[in-house]
Amino acid sequence: MKKLILCTTKDQLVDHYLIRKTVFIDEQKISYEDEYDFTEKEALPFLLFHQGIAVGASRIRFENDYAKLERICILKPYRGKGLGRILLDEMMDYSRKLGVNKFELGAQAYAIPFYEKCGFRVISALYYDAGIPHFKMKKES
Repeated sequence: MKKLILCTTKDQLVDHYLIRKTVFIDEQKISYEDEYDFTEKEALPFLLFHQGIAVGASRIRFENDYAKLERICILKPYRGKGLGRILLDEMMDYSRKLGVNKFELGAQAYAIPFYEKCGFRVISALYYDAGIPHFKMKKES
């Protein structure tokens, strides 16, 4: 069973941050300062569970009339199983229930084909975030 939850307990929040640390800090060598920024308190943190195990994390920040989907990650042993798509779809469903139907994200360059399959389109030139090439992407639904 796959399930996305909004983190509401200290233990869930710890798992959320540990998954992000594993993927972004340990694997991609992003600094703590770049990963954990001043917008954490404005963001809604999520965990994705697969067979009862927390395997993914993400956050949403609402700005103006859109949802900014951020820090989307799946632990390495669980990649390639369609969990990233589930995580993304459920984040958008959560936002739609709040009346938000416009989405933006900063995609690492290697992930552009994945996000395009999910209906996003590139809306910016290449830029670097934490030393990693990114493109801003948008979807309206």
